[in-house]
Amino acid sequence: MEEIALRVEERIAEAYRQVLEAARQGGLPFDGRQDVTLARMPSGLGEVILDSGGPTLLKEGVVALRGRGYGLLKILLKHGALSNKPPEFRITLEDLQALPAILREYDPAIIRLFDAEGRPLNWVYKVERKERRIIYGVSRHDRKDGLNHVATVFVEEPGQPAIIPFSLHKKG
Repeated sequence: MEEIALRVEERIAEAYRQVLEAARQGGLPFDGRQDVTLARMPSGLGEVILDSGGPTLLKEGVVALRGRGYGLLKILLKHGALSNKPPEFRITLEDLQALPAILREYDPAIIRLFDAEGRPLNWVYKVERKERRIIYGVSRHDRKDGLNHVATVFVEEPGQPAIIPFSLHKKG
């Protein structure tokens, strides 16, 4: 399991660097393809996929999200190194690389949105990392392929209502 986690962390780091480099050069990451699967990680939910993110637009030479977005592009543009948030509220590469361990070691704090058969479509994890509260969102709802995708990762900022409880370590 450790070897799988290390490979996933390496894939996440490589994709992170690709997105940052392309965005800083004013181009679209991953050759402008609509979406690319970057990493697959096992979890108690089944396999969870980290995608590059949906379509992006170049606005005045800057990469921007179309719609709400999802995946790595959304995380970096809205909550990470490419956002205008203060550094202490930005998601880091290390926060993203922690994702496989979070999915393995914690139970979701919130399970919501259910399909017609009563199966959950959305899982939210909240953990403390380096004195910051990090929210990890996994969803089957936004995409219509029946697979679990990382929807977002962000820092819960002070002053925001703490409506999401902390995730608990899995037992056993």
